[in-house]
Amino acid sequence: IDARRERLVHAARILSADFPFKQVVALDDRDTLLSAMDNHRARIGAELMMVVSLDGRRTVDTLQRPTAASAPTSPVAVPKLIEVARRAGEVSDFVLYDGQPYQVVMVPLLAPAPMAWIGMGFVLDRALADELQKTTSSHVSFVHADAWNVWNSITSTLPPRAERVLLDVLSRGARGPSVGNGFDLPGTDFETLVMPLPSSTGARINVALQRSLADATAPYRFLQAALLVLFAVAATISIVGGVWIARGVSRPVRQLAEAARKIEAGQYGDSVPMTDSYRAKMPGG
Repeated sequence: IDARRERLVHAARILSADFPFKQVVALDDRDTLLSAMDNHRARIGAELMMVVSLDGRRTVDTLQRPTAASAPTSPVAVPKLIEVARRAGEVSDFVLYDGQPYQVVMVPLLAPAPMAWIGMGFVLDRALADELQKTTSSHVSFVHADAWNVWNSITSTLPPRAERVLLDVLSRGARGPSVGNGFDLPGTDFETLVMPLPSSTGARINVALQRSLADATAPYRFLQAALLVLFAVAATISIVGGVWIARGVSRPVRQLAEAARKIEAGQYGDSVPMTDSYRAKMPGG
């Protein structure tokens, strides 16, 4: 997420220094401005780009395409972003825009004095959740709470049943989202951690990480099974080797004992067989 923010900030800063783009903004040619914004947005794969007036009341963005008869208006979250950006110089935030969650940055368009604000944003979607799942080895859910504290899923890599349980637990208030506070999902083996994403507009967008206890202990179970297999193989080799060595040692002893009993009984015609290795050790062998 931090890497995405850096990409947005870098792209917005480059665009804020682009002289032809400043001319298009100054001319207030909406169609040409939208075309230029689409080109710049596509370069970094952003889903949203906007140019906002200094007072934050008038917005041209790549999501809303007003007709010639309608005046472009500013979404509710934009004035709040402009207020924060005006104090800090620029802002990076998470907002709800047309009902969709976005990670956005807002920087001033300088000429050399500020003439407008440039905003660029990435949507929080399933592709990001899948990417984070690979990075964290955990299921990832983006969730949002409305004004009535009812939690809704933005996107999730969880199985549908576990996703419904997560939303139900959060909506019932059994566990509120808090940094570093994990809890179990009832009826599942998932341990969950909910973390709020920073938002100066009060978007209440949270990311929930879920790790299956079965998946977490899978490496240990594999190691345990591997050790048991190794132990069984080693024990089998030891037993077979011990039996083979014991038989090799006891066979000549039994043969000598049998020959002694025959000699004691007066049978002198039989000989005691000797292996080649034993014969080689005998004097003159």
